[in-house]
Amino acid sequence: VVLGRDGDKRHADIDAVRIVVALCSLKENISGRILAEVQLPEVAKVLRRLHPASEVIYARSATVHILALMALKPVPGTCIIDLCSFSAGEELYVLELPQLVGKSFGEVCLTFDTGICIGVQANKTRKQAHNTRIHLAPSDSRKIEAGERILVLAKSLKDIQKFMPSTSSWHWRKPETKVQQTQLLAGNSQLFQNPVSRRGDKESKPEEDEVIRSPRMLQGRPLVIIGWPADMPELLGLLDGMIIRGTVVHVLSDATEAKRLQHLAGLQFQNIVLQHHYGARTAEHLLRQLPLEEAYSILILSQLQIKAEATDGLEIVDDDDVGDDSITSDAVCLTVVLVIADILGLKQRADILQHQKTGESTREEMGGQCKVLCEVLDARTQQVLARNKSLRGVAGFFRSKALETGLFTMAMSEPAVFNALMVMMSPACPNLEVVPLRTFLKKAEGVYSFWDLNRIVRDCDKSLLVGWHRTSQDGEHKLVPELAPNVDKNKELRWTPHDDLIIIKKPPKTKS
Repeated sequence: VVLGRDGDKRHADIDAVRIVVALCSLKENISGRILAEVQLPEVAKVLRRLHPASEVIYARSATVHILALMALKPVPGTCIIDLCSFSAGEELYVLELPQLVGKSFGEVCLTFDTGICIGVQANKTRKQAHNTRIHLAPSDSRKIEAGERILVLAKSLKDIQKFMPSTSSWHWRKPETKVQQTQLLAGNSQLFQNPVSRRGDKESKPEEDEVIRSPRMLQGRPLVIIGWPADMPELLGLLDGMIIRGTVVHVLSDATEAKRLQHLAGLQFQNIVLQHHYGARTAEHLLRQLPLEEAYSILILSQLQIKAEATDGLEIVDDDDVGDDSITSDAVCLTVVLVIADILGLKQRADILQHQKTGESTREEMGGQCKVLCEVLDARTQQVLARNKSLRGVAGFFRSKALETGLFTMAMSEPAVFNALMVMMSPACPNLEVVPLRTFLKKAEGVYSFWDLNRIVRDCDKSLLVGWHRTSQDGEHKLVPELAPNVDKNKELRWTPHDDLIIIKKPPKTKS
């Protein structure tokens, strides 16, 4: 396992290639696989030519995309984070069930009274899934073929044990030697780009783009980003494909104009209007110049060493970046959080933390209050947050390194689950979305069971119901989103117009 390092993408990947070259130069041939964490797609070809059993994992690109989701669509982003966690929440399982061969996908779904069948790992690759074998939300009439495996979303292994031939030692992390080898999905930034954003203006109407891309409450409101990480161009590119044209993004960082121009060289944004602010991230007078109150989201990003390359190829570290390790970066980010909390008057407000697991309707109830999302890197910072309730009450915290580690571990242990998550986050494929109940029902209230709502969703646009985001009984606030709800699927529940459904939504059809 070759782990990537922090900093510039190209320098990090060159370091990974150097390590693989050293491994291949050993006297004894390497009989096993080489799993390398890289950030640039072209490096994969290099590594596979050095060693044919090399596999590349693009965990960082997926992490950056989840960060973008948390900024604009917090409910899908939080659900994806839960699926990537090994400690709590739901997990994806891959089951090979010979007894289901020949049955339709609709029949298979009805078989699971606990857990939700979301797709199939097919025998053949699919162009609609970036040439993987993942088939999410197939039609109910699709037949399960011999050798195919079922993708199941469940709260725990106990929920699906009764469907497995042997329940004593099986787990999805256990390697299956007879299963067809899965090629890991190349997770470059293009994978997560919205296909609508790449269409020409002559092929689509602007209002269609806005409906597909933009969260309901984002229109006309700016975004604020504090910090300039090494993967800032990738983050801006992802945000550009998720927002409407003309959205202003304010960026405050001590990164110089030369550094920013170097990073953004060759990039052209279709929707973002970038407004630069220069200076110390912790300076209160500079933070007060930002539209914090009007902003839809405030992202406070970690900013590690940014290395420049001299003409002779040597790396030069700027004096102001020396010593900026992960714990130092977290200290700066926490300082920014507290300064912003004072500016906005958010001291010890648990409302902002609740935004990490709520949708746009809650923001309406809070009078348009923006969300503060802070990236932290070091595990020691997590211990500080666990012990400090007041800190957790003023911002949501995005643990990027922990998430990246979870994705990397998942890719090594079960590539099919990793690929399924990557496909689920790609707008060009069936992806996870939160949709108001009133989208599917003219009268968005009444009594419906899980199977009733799933049938309505399937009949409407062939999407698949996987959870919901309901309001409290008094209707005053949102509850925690639920994937694979632990309820009797035949039991009728009462619904209100403020409830949302979590679905695997079919992508909009685009012109070739």
